[in-house]
Amino acid sequence: MNEVLPNDYCMDCYTNHVEFASINNGIFLCSNCAKLHNTLGRDISYIVETVESIDPYYAIYFQRGGNTRFLKFCKQYNISNMDPRAKYRTKACEYYRKLLKSEVEGEFPPKSISFEEAQQLLYNDEIADSRSHIAFKQFRTAI
Repeated sequence: MNEVLPNDYCMDCYTNHVEFASINNGIFLCSNCAKLHNTLGRDISYIVETVESIDPYYAIYFQRGGNTRFLKFCKQYNISNMDPRAKYRTKACEYYRKLLKSEVEGEFPPKSISFEEAQQLLYNDEIADSRSHIAFKQFRTAI
């Protein structure tokens, strides 16, 4: 896959049948990959159906993120071919979620991480500490 991945393709398996999205990663997924993401926990990947109405605040995650940006980021840190169960638990993906959140909220970006650190996996206590501070609520408006 080249560096462009339209949002109507699944970020993880590249099928062109997208039904779900991960808000805090700003990406789009098929139903099979969304099931896997649901097992990662909402702090790693908060999944919603794309047919649901989405709060305008959350829609900004997809405007700022999107599959192409996420794919380029993963290639930059050499994690694009990792198994998704590991990839989304890397320090690189944690950094990406924090970076995206900072852009959405108009805050200063987090401190960048090194290439070596990026590929390290989060430990369970680090995952708990990295929980997104997004207030999850009912979605009322369309993307």
